Amino acid sequence: MDEQKALKEFQERIGYQFKDEKLLYEALSHSSFANENKKARNSNERLEFLGDSVLSIVVSDHIFEHYKHMPELLKQLSLQFILTVVSSLFQNIYFHSYLKISRLMELFFMITRLFFRR
Repeated sequence: MDEQKALKEFQERIGYQFKDEKLLYEALSHSSFANENKKARNSNERLEFLGDSVLSIVVSDHIFEHYKHMPELLKQLSLQFILTVVSSLFQNIYFHSYLKISRLMELFFMITRLFFRR
């Protein structure tokens, strides 16, 4: 599938149309892929930092408001909540099939799937 078609399909799958597709292009570019294709694109690390920060604020606010009776578990709840939600979202939209990674990383994931099939 060509890249433009994949970006369009991804946006349809998540139900959001990006105003600036360059940001989506960057967001889907793992650092291993960006390093392998230095002149082609930037990696997603800068956007990942921003996204992690925003997600942390939103989740922290939700947990702070809804789990007042469990102050000793706030940090554990936050991490567990984020991992559960993000994992579920990524599986539902088949995120891994849109993420651009290096050939070496692709090989690693292929070998991992062969040895650790669910």
